Amino acid sequence: MATESLPPHSQMLHTLEAQARQRPNDPAALSALGAAYAQLGRSREAATLYLRMGAALYEHKRVQEAVEAWRRALTLEPKLVAAHLNLGKTYREQGDREAALREYEAAAARDPRCEPALRNLSALYFAAGRLDECEQACRRRLELAPGNANAVVSLADCLERKGDVDGAFALLAPLVTQGDDSFALAAAYLLACQRLSPPRADGVAVAQRCLARDDLAPEQRRTVLKRTAELCDRLGRVDEAFAYLEQSKALRDTNRELSGRRVDVQRLAWEAGSIYTRDRLARLPRASHGSDLPVFIVGMPRSGTSLTEQILSSHPLVHGAGELKLIPRIAAEVLPGTVGYPACLDMLTPARANQLADIYLRNIRSLAPSARRITDKMPTNFQHLGLIEILFPQARVIHCMRDPLDTCLSIYFNEINNMPEDRSLPTLGAYYRRYWELMAHWRTVLRVPVLELRYEDMIRDPETWSRELVRFCGVEWHDDCLRFHQSQRYVGTLSYHQVRKPIYAQAIGRHQAYERFLGPLRSAIGDNVLEAYAAHRLPAPD
Repeated sequence: MATESLPPHSQMLHTLEAQARQRPNDPAALSALGAAYAQLGRSREAATLYLRMGAALYEHKRVQEAVEAWRRALTLEPKLVAAHLNLGKTYREQGDREAALREYEAAAARDPRCEPALRNLSALYFAAGRLDECEQACRRRLELAPGNANAVVSLADCLERKGDVDGAFALLAPLVTQGDDSFALAAAYLLACQRLSPPRADGVAVAQRCLARDDLAPEQRRTVLKRTAELCDRLGRVDEAFAYLEQSKALRDTNRELSGRRVDVQRLAWEAGSIYTRDRLARLPRASHGSDLPVFIVGMPRSGTSLTEQILSSHPLVHGAGELKLIPRIAAEVLPGTVGYPACLDMLTPARANQLADIYLRNIRSLAPSARRITDKMPTNFQHLGLIEILFPQARVIHCMRDPLDTCLSIYFNEINNMPEDRSLPTLGAYYRRYWELMAHWRTVLRVPVLELRYEDMIRDPETWSRELVRFCGVEWHDDCLRFHQSQRYVGTLSYHQVRKPIYAQAIGRHQAYERFLGPLRSAIGDNVLEAYAAHRLPAPD
């Protein structure tokens, strides 16, 4: 029967309505009634049904069908804010930040007073480094609800990231005075207290008040413990700092992190000697594109990679792309369905090498079409230097190094995404040793040019080593490279607040204050590695 020929109160429509009432979460019933309403021109009622249908599909894990239902609802009723909110939530959960932003922006445009849209926009703008837009969204939320504590905390986080620590603290202090013991406030206040100069000790009491709550999720408790450790470190209260840090480590879920990691550096370090021998690497095909666009900045995390990129990206011809995930993704897709990486490289063809290189080059070129050099500072790309030589024979590699104990202590305090080895000092030290052995191997087999840069040398003689960096990258010197701390470039890594400052030496020898705790770390790294670094037994730059 043709639905559009039925009068509104026909038996068929009554039947469809009855089915939808009886099965309010049945996508099929909702779809049938929605289609009938749409054909009868009852667009608003049809859109509402498609909205409900999407929610039902989403609950049944049929996410793509849910998206299609919400899109259908918007086709019928473009002003349906709830559909945009549902789509934004779904895209955000899928990791598609740009699509989520479009939906929340559309929701806010339809309803400028929509708190869920503004709240999500502020979070997404913050994550994307669009801090001015984040601040605008936060201030709009506070205009609509001046007592919105969540908006206050979000604005304070934004101001802190922009470098306005005093402004952030001024926003948070009244909430602390009022006795707010929420997780969000404690986390933000602890961060502000440690960034102030001098740091504020009252943040520890705020943390203790929050930790006394019995409704904190384990991850929230761990975050408060970690930030309290960082504040105690800034205050020079070493014993307390390490105690809080150890408590936070005890709550870390490293099993989940280990299960999601693509490459096991310890396995790769052991295998590199057999897989990437000098002769074998020389026989493998090379991509023939001839591009010298990429500069790879590698090393252990917390070894000066952010500082190095900040210096280079201050040059008008160099774009700093940050920590790109492209190389690990390419490594996982070298030859799908064959033996695992890196053994599969034996079957790599010149055509496939060019194809993989082109994927990378197109991605980075889109970030800065006019740049002469683009830096990729994913530190753990040190695992993939053999692949990098194959795909980018004309590339340059900068290997950043720092005192092993200082490096590992900084990692231990800060924690690095997808690096579960920092759960304990012995596992972290073992990771460092394997990294050191892998880099020692690369020195013997790679042909791609590698500049080895010690953090301590850069701190003690920044102009000499900044000039060496620029020379190595093949561009003319520019004085802006010495004024890197004045750059307005967004830095999304843990070092964002440090690269806004001129060169400073306080981080050198940081481990000495914690020496009594570091015996397991020393043993795991090994005296030979520690002595080699201290003795400067490293190749000189080309």
